[in-house]
Amino acid sequence: MNAAYFVSDPVLDCVPAPGGTEESIDALLRAFALQWILKLDRLGSRLARRGAAPAAVARVRGLVSWLVSAPAAGARGVAEEPIFMAWATRLERLIDDLEAEVRGSAGAIERHADHLPLLFLRSLEKIGEGSSEEIACALPGGRGVAPLGLDWQLQSRRGDLAAVLRRAGGGVEILHAGEVLCAVPEGELRPGARGGAVTVVDPDRVAVVPRFFARERRIEILPIDGYPELGERRLPEERPSTLPPSDVEDALGRSLDAIAAVWPDALRDVDAFFRGVLPMWMPDERWNSASTGELPFVLQLTVRETGWPLLLAESILHEASHVKLDMARLMTPLLNNGDEKIYRHPWRPDLRPMSGVLLGAHAFLAVMKLYEHALEKAADERVEREYRLRRGEVGVALKMLNDHARFTPAGQAIYDAMVEVYG
Repeated sequence: MNAAYFVSDPVLDCVPAPGGTEESIDALLRAFALQWILKLDRLGSRLARRGAAPAAVARVRGLVSWLVSAPAAGARGVAEEPIFMAWATRLERLIDDLEAEVRGSAGAIERHADHLPLLFLRSLEKIGEGSSEEIACALPGGRGVAPLGLDWQLQSRRGDLAAVLRRAGGGVEILHAGEVLCAVPEGELRPGARGGAVTVVDPDRVAVVPRFFARERRIEILPIDGYPELGERRLPEERPSTLPPSDVEDALGRSLDAIAAVWPDALRDVDAFFRGVLPMWMPDERWNSASTGELPFVLQLTVRETGWPLLLAESILHEASHVKLDMARLMTPLLNNGDEKIYRHPWRPDLRPMSGVLLGAHAFLAVMKLYEHALEKAADERVEREYRLRRGEVGVALKMLNDHARFTPAGQAIYDAMVEVYG
């Protein structure tokens, strides 16, 4: 990004549009990880105040201790794991239920916290400091797998399974009712391990299943039913894609190659803010996409075997921009406007709050720049039509923001930089 686009706070330098420097993106991601460490610390305190099970409190506080003591890159890497963010945001909602005295919430929290050891199995020794040698956990069944932060996962074949993790030599044994289900050697607890050396003692109860990643970018192809946070954002006609992972990988690859060909700097945003995909299908060659601040790094995208690669590319940059702006809003407020839905922006017929106008302008600015860069590479009637359409829409939204937004200093700096990018 041109230096003229930078905002005053280094953490927010990369926010206005894709193409920010690696340093500014790294600063935002490190700040995001720190915010979640602080939030988890507060969640542990809330659990303790509400008299939650000591084991659940210990799980959360043990994770905070590990994240605080871990190298900055390690803590950041944990915070960027889609499964970690799903676990953490669900824990927050369960604690809200506990404080609202929702029936059964205490037991739900304890079960949820028990998923944590398997989530961080490769760091078991550090997470388990101060705890017993055997750590209780739950192994989710069905499609609910227990991610290990590796290239494989353990999955229960018989519903949720109460299990125990036990250190054994340099590795870990996983037991149920005193019987060993599988043994994981030390070498399999390191990033990149593929599960080939895991010994499954009881294959009727436990399976080692692969995690699917798109190319070298480590974009995980996730099971749709494992991430209900995005379900409410699906259109009635939208359906989970039936494409095999290899076809999803190929479609993503063509679109990422298209971005690389016309706007390679934008791939820095893709690498930073796109870690998991929920592939969807839409009828009549239509395209849709979604993301949520409750599940950062995961994008719900229409993925097709055929089609114009720039259509999926614009969805990727659009939703990655939402992820980035949501992170900025976690750091600091951007608007002083209320949540009244009184504004109609160019992309939706319903009335939206001013925050919705900002969100739309920010995401479609990235789409506009994609087509602008594509036009610079080669004249194309379809590209030019898309560029002019998006430029007109973004111009309308920027004027609405100028006329009606009550920005905080950080919000004003981001808006001013967006205007510079718009040109």
